Amino acid sequence: MKFLSVFFFLNISNLLIAQPYFYNFNDIPVKLQNNDSLELPWTGGLNNPQFSSVDLNHDAINDLVVFDRAGDQLLTFLNHGTVNESDYTYNPEFENNFPILKSWVLLYDMNCDGIEDILTSSPGASDNYINYYEASYNADDEIQFNYRLDLLFEDLTGSTTIMVSKVDIPGFADVNGDGDLDVLTFAPTGGHVEYFENQSMELTGTCSDSIYFEMYDACWGNFFESGVLKPVDLNISCNHVVQNGEGARHVGSTVLALNIDADEDFDLVLGDLSFSNLNMLKNGGTNLDALITYQDTAYPYYSIPTEITQWPAPFYEDVNNDGIRDLISAPNAQNISENFRCVWLFENEGTDDSLDLNFIADTFFVGDMIDVGEHSYPVMFDINADGLKDLLIGNHGYYLSSGNFKSSLAYLQNTGSASFPSYQLISRDYEGISSLNLNDVYPAFGDLDGDGDDDMLVGEADGEMHFFTNSEGAGNPANFSLSEVNFEDIDIGQNSIPVLIDLTNDGLLDLVIGERNGSLNFLENEGTSSEPSFIMANIVDGLGGVDVRESGFTTGHTVPYFYDLNDGLGLTLFVGSERGWIYRYDDFEGNLNGSFTLLNSTFSEKDYGIFAAPWFEELNGDTSVEFLVGNNRGGIVLMREGDAPPVGVQEIVHDETVLIYPNPSDEYFTLSVSDQENSFVSIFNLTGQIILVSQISSLKSQILTRDFNSGIYFVRINFDNGKSVTRKLIVQH
Repeated sequence: MKFLSVFFFLNISNLLIAQPYFYNFNDIPVKLQNNDSLELPWTGGLNNPQFSSVDLNHDAINDLVVFDRAGDQLLTFLNHGTVNESDYTYNPEFENNFPILKSWVLLYDMNCDGIEDILTSSPGASDNYINYYEASYNADDEIQFNYRLDLLFEDLTGSTTIMVSKVDIPGFADVNGDGDLDVLTFAPTGGHVEYFENQSMELTGTCSDSIYFEMYDACWGNFFESGVLKPVDLNISCNHVVQNGEGARHVGSTVLALNIDADEDFDLVLGDLSFSNLNMLKNGGTNLDALITYQDTAYPYYSIPTEITQWPAPFYEDVNNDGIRDLISAPNAQNISENFRCVWLFENEGTDDSLDLNFIADTFFVGDMIDVGEHSYPVMFDINADGLKDLLIGNHGYYLSSGNFKSSLAYLQNTGSASFPSYQLISRDYEGISSLNLNDVYPAFGDLDGDGDDDMLVGEADGEMHFFTNSEGAGNPANFSLSEVNFEDIDIGQNSIPVLIDLTNDGLLDLVIGERNGSLNFLENEGTSSEPSFIMANIVDGLGGVDVRESGFTTGHTVPYFYDLNDGLGLTLFVGSERGWIYRYDDFEGNLNGSFTLLNSTFSEKDYGIFAAPWFEELNGDTSVEFLVGNNRGGIVLMREGDAPPVGVQEIVHDETVLIYPNPSDEYFTLSVSDQENSFVSIFNLTGQIILVSQISSLKSQILTRDFNSGIYFVRINFDNGKSVTRKLIVQH
């Protein structure tokens, strides 16, 4: 056990400047073109979601946890329990109670205490095993989790972990009917399903005292999935010899174990990387001796078969409060799969163990969110000149079955008022941008031709920008037409994200451009107000020393935005990043050839999902600022500035009684607390293991991190009054 190294500080650095507090805000209404209201507009979208039920607030009603493989984002939804309805609200405050999770996440009651626990992929890049986090309720009746162990079984070399490829999703069920949870997963080297039998009941007579497995069957059900043909091969023993074309290695599958036909054994529903359908495998054997005898390769054949490009994953949860679980299917493959019509819901009109599935929608949940496919870039601009800011959203694109993406601009008009904004989708392809066959389109607005109205620059994946002239004049609704492809021959490499702003204070709009490599570019306008001139040879590459790349990565995807938060700092620079953090910089005025001051690398101390894209705006005419963030999932998260969390929200992260800085840390970080009496600090790694614990003996303490591995940690301070505060710490060497 390491102990705390303490030093006293007399001065507080500028990193201790209190950040404005922002909380999730979902009260601005949004409608579709047909006037249907979105129930979850500001939730952030979905691409590769996984669904699990758990009672988040201990009210005896199962709520919904959605984990999206795209960016490893976990979302929590409270269920209001309306019978025969999907009646959920987004309640992100519970997300802080979950550990950081990776790749796949399922919730099952592992220890038979009536609370669903977490079973998930191990967090290491090269680790492919199952982590188990045990659930309980805290004093506020909110669910919480503690890492317990990795799932192990005994082989010839002793105890070893159950291997599950990170790209797969395993199945969990009480296969042999003895009361504890078993595991079904594809072997990492072939197309057979391995059955790991939980030995808790056999060893202890209870499933709560010991979690230990035995490899019971190396080819459960006697079938083989080649990944070449949609049907599996039946009556195949463990001695099956791989034929040419089958491949010597399993290419990726998802497994759902359930009882399809009300007998005593479990059947399987599989999704495979190579295909867009689900395959149902019926067990014609027994619960102790499985034998697959029938398959439906377009399941469910009697309804509308699942057709998801690419690689569907099945989930089985009651989402309409009728007491019967329903089938949900969503794409499991990141970046190469359907990203909008990506959640298929089949309501079960039968029973839990005798399914009768009825197709309901292919946009369950995601259809109630603002979602523009993959990557979302929010920009506010008054398109119709009514004095209200409208919302434009650029994107990487909607996935096409050809494997390409179709990029466009979504236009949501502000149909409300200055005090009560509301939005309605007018077009998913504003100005027909998709016809240009671009990717990663991002708009910027400013009067570049001196005629009194704002024109539009559109950045894109190739690093160029395209100029659209507004011909309507000041005070009129905008009408843009493409007037210059590859504007001024500017090419910054990849993924140009332009911002038009006068940084030289000469009355002319200059260009700040984000890009894929994680830095910023600056081009001064050397022309006039009516004839701009940006000379590529004079570009400042690496503006301000900004670098948002995660340690060890060559890309960062900067999304710059300048805004004055009225917090005493004046105009500052915010930069979204591929990692999902928002960076904040100061000291750029008159210092365009120097280094900017990094105020914070995790603004508002929240991970917004990979490819975070920030935009600030006062939307309802008061003094509070709204904060929109785009992400890889194609949606928008809306945050609102406030003095305190909303009523009923337990504050965990945003608490000025505890500050840590600098963050990221290299050699050390400073821990500042409001009261050190009888308080303790603990530091955990991603697997939940404690690597440091000590009593706090000073209001300001220095904790050495030079011996920590680079990565993400959690710093938890427990106070004598029972309150605890948890902060995320990044260590970068």
